[in-house]
Amino acid sequence: MTNLPEFRIYLSSTIEDLKEERDVAINVLRRHGLVMDSYRASEKKTVATCISDVHQCNLYIGIIGRRYGWVPDGEHDKNAKSITELEYEACRTEGRNIPRLIYLKKGGFSEEHIDAIKHQKTAERIESFRDRCKREQQSYEFSNSNELQLRLTEEVISARTRFHRDQAPGQPIFDPRKHWNCALRPVTILSLRGSDDDIRDQIIKHAPTFFSIAELSSPGNDIAWQLDQGLQAGQLCCLLVTPTSLPRMTTLEGSPRFGRVINILRQRQGLAVLLCLDIDPQHLPPEWQPLNSISMNSGQLSQFPLAAVKQICDEFRSLATVTNEPRLALPCIVIAPTLDEAESLVKAEPDLIMRFDEEERDQRLRQFKQLASAASALHNDWPRGMYGNARVHWRCFGSSFRTVQQLIQDVVNDINKASRGSRERQLLHDAEIIVRHYSLDEYLDDMEGSKRVILSLRDKGCLFMVDELALLHPRLREASRILLATSRSAIVSISPCDPAHLSTHRLLGEFSFLHIGSIVSRFKAEQDPQCELALNNEERVCRWLRVAIPRLIIEADGFSSQPNLVNKIDELLG
Repeated sequence: MTNLPEFRIYLSSTIEDLKEERDVAINVLRRHGLVMDSYRASEKKTVATCISDVHQCNLYIGIIGRRYGWVPDGEHDKNAKSITELEYEACRTEGRNIPRLIYLKKGGFSEEHIDAIKHQKTAERIESFRDRCKREQQSYEFSNSNELQLRLTEEVISARTRFHRDQAPGQPIFDPRKHWNCALRPVTILSLRGSDDDIRDQIIKHAPTFFSIAELSSPGNDIAWQLDQGLQAGQLCCLLVTPTSLPRMTTLEGSPRFGRVINILRQRQGLAVLLCLDIDPQHLPPEWQPLNSISMNSGQLSQFPLAAVKQICDEFRSLATVTNEPRLALPCIVIAPTLDEAESLVKAEPDLIMRFDEEERDQRLRQFKQLASAASALHNDWPRGMYGNARVHWRCFGSSFRTVQQLIQDVVNDINKASRGSRERQLLHDAEIIVRHYSLDEYLDDMEGSKRVILSLRDKGCLFMVDELALLHPRLREASRILLATSRSAIVSISPCDPAHLSTHRLLGEFSFLHIGSIVSRFKAEQDPQCELALNNEERVCRWLRVAIPRLIIEADGFSSQPNLVNKIDELLG
């Protein structure tokens, strides 16, 4: 008989409001491991004991309702956290990375169990905690105990299998059954909070592996952040439009906000899709009518739910190449000037130059003139032939070459089409990559939480394509100083000319325009292969991307904490 290591599970929740859900969860969990759970605060059971129990477990289960729960340091302190949130945080303290499964109850609460009604001191904190749980990992929403039981059973079995597989001696590092933490569901439904919960839940109920959910609030000042949670969960995001939600989306305040939602969907995924319930697309606002739309009828959904949901899934498949096979997102940010910004540098407009500090003004102007002279000698149409209205239109190596957007997509296509057994296929376990472009302007302009989105990408891991000319533009340089101060992202700087026009000392020295963020330190001191500088050849850029992109995705998925896997990556990337 095989002696498998004990699989310990910690169950965390508030108690009085989630008694039924806790009983269901404990019955499920006891079949698959040793269960430890949170308890009422008392002199015998201290916070330290709770944290210690979490640290001893191999899996954390959090069931979150609308009560924040007991706050050990007292509710009067607005920064104090509940025992439930402290248990949640314990999964990531002292170097630990304990897997978390989060289940959010959506409705069916009595008034006494809703802090927003009965306990104002912690009302904001429970909403913030719920948002945090959604943001920091994939979470699952449920309406009743049956839904919780089904979803919990499936996920706990998968977690236990991964645990025993990782513990088994001789277990192959590249198991074809690899579970990706960040794998995208085929479709994410974006719904307006409080409008269409029943319809949305009906769809999810009959195709739980095809759809995921993200909620948008209106009014709200962080809709860009909420939208990105949906984009990080699905291969294709669609906006659910119903007779209830449409009036809220098209108010004087809502219309520009949801116009931006649609524009972001177009930018990220190439198209914006509306899922229309009981609405004729011809009755949509004029600016929405050209969009792709899928129509459904509430009567059919109610009477024949399986058939109706299957038809919706089929329509999504015909509209875009969505699949249940694993797909992973590659977030990309291009730091390059637009044509207008490049020409303002060429003209040395006084207002622009004066934005540099006095100490560096002359130096940056001199560096720009050197770079511009070398670029002009190599490209007759510089800068007009290399830049466009959008940053992704930057042609890194001249007007006859691909745009940076095309270059990234072509490299990703090559990775996705690589033969089985190739380096990329081994690293990615045959998962495919989807490119997601984020604009630098989302950071610069900060529209409704967009700056927060970009900073989060930087911290999680993102591909930065940097035009060295941008580092001599005051506004773009200041943004680069913040965005390139990261060790998690893959960064390449591209030169429009032969970098030999500067010595290595001047290129990487203290006063170099490349001395921004942490890139020189990563390149020179740490010799980090995920940071490359001054590439001036398209083939070299493509070669670097073929190596950097798979590693970036693997590390962003949470594998950097597995030394054996990292060593195997290094071996394959050689």
